[in-house]
Amino acid sequence: MEAESGSITIDGIDISKVDLQTLRDKVTTIPQDPVIFKGTLQFNIDPYSRESDESMDHLLARSGLTELMAKDNIDS
Repeated sequence: MEAESGSITIDGIDISKVDLQTLRDKVTTIPQDPVIFKGTLQFNIDPYSRESDESMDHLLARSGLTELMAKDNIDS
């Protein structure tokens, strides 16, 4: 949806000047309401499969989600 007035800038860049696909690829929102996602935990963290398994393991360990990921793999 195009803004009727004003502007939104991120790091000094007016987002209305950025290609929509690029913007969607680089920016995400985190809803404040809890949401249950369809699919595996790995798919929800990396839906485009851009990260290696080693990178995903590192990210999960840093975020404290290693145990949850192990359970997700067992249940799927």
